[in-house]
Parts: sequence; structure tokens; C-alpha cells
Amino acid sequence: MQRLHGEMREGLLARVAARLRPSASQLRVARGLAPYVWPSDRPDLQATVVVSLALMLVAKLVTVAMPFTFKWATDALVAAAGGAVVAAGGASEQATYDAGMAALRGASYDKAIVSFREVVTNYPNGDLASNAQFWIGESYYTKGDLENAVTAYRKVLTVWPDSRKAPDAMVKLGFSLSDLKRTSEARTTLEEVVRKYPGTNAAQLAADRLKRLGR
Repeated sequence: MQRLHGEMREGLLARVAARLRPSASQLRVARGLAPYVWPSDRPDLQATVVVSLALMLVAKLVTVAMPFTFKWATDALVAAAGGAVVAAGGASEQATYDAGMAALRGASYDKAIVSFREVVTNYPNGDLASNAQFWIGESYYTKGDLENAVTAYRKVLTVWPDSRKAPDAMVKLGFSLSDLKRTSEARTTLEEVVRKYPGTNAAQLAADRLKRLGR
């Protein structure tokens, strides 16, 4: 069987080679046209032929490279925009975030979490990513899922430590730990809020909770 396949392959290659081999008539036509295409006494025409062939080759290379160039440009735009370039039919970062906020205001916490997670996943470098992660924590906290709330708030502090939501995330992390009866961790976290964000609403909330913990 292997020998048969080898013979079939060789036969196919032979037929292809035979088709590609120019016939005698084609060779005669080529020889007849050669003096007109490449006149020995006209170096200017020879130069024109060379330039034309070179331009044809360049044009072919440009045509082949164009799809790769467009792909590179698209990837670069997506990276520069922090993932904010949206595929046709897809929701934008703002629209997805707004859907999450609407669900949160309507007490549809699971639906809100799905929307906010989509923002964080699809637009991790976008303007709303840290906010969305914070509201994931708030959704869990409000529905009483304190362990997941702790995880969500900590992610804000780990991934976006300088975001506007960092003080709020830290104080709510302290609240969640306190509600879980992890008092020592809660006190340490709330004390850090007071120290790191003095004069803020988060610091005031942290100080009030510390009093209740017996600071």
C-alpha cells in the first residue's frame, strides 16, 4: 500500500511537471518576442523593463503584507485604548458598566456582578475597571456574601492601589472582616485607612468602626 501511494505521488508530480514545462510553440513565441521585450540596442528600454518588474514585485509584496499590517494596527489600537475598542455588535465599557449600576440599583446583585465582571475582564486597563471591581465587592457585601466581598475588595487594593476607589475598598474590607468576626484583621485594616487616607470620608468611617471594636 505504501509503495502504491508512492507511485501515485510520483505520477502526480510528473503530470504537474509536464503541464508546467513550456511547449515548443511557447518557446518559439518567447524567442520571437525577446528582441522586442529586451532589445540589445536599447538600454533605456531594458532599464524600463527592469524597473517595471521591480515595481510589480513591490506591489505584490505590499498586497501580501497589507492584512498583517492592518492586524498589527488594530492590535496596537486596542492596547493603547486599554481594550476599549469594541467588536461590532458588542457593548462598550461604559454601556456594560451602566448596565451593572442599573442592576445594582434594582437590587439584582447577581446580574450586577456579571456586568461588572465583564468590565473588569474585557477592559482591565479602562477607566472604569477599578470602579467595577469595587461594585462587585459592594454587591457581594449587600447580599451578605462576606467572603467573596473580602476577595473583591482586596483585588481593588492589589490591582488598582492608587485608584479613587482604593480608600472605599479598604474601609469596606475592614467592615467585611469585622462582620466575619475576624476582629484582629479588621482592626489592622481600619487603622491603615485612618493612617493612609487622613481627612477622608473613608477615614472617618474607619475611625467610627474602630471605636465600636474597642480601639
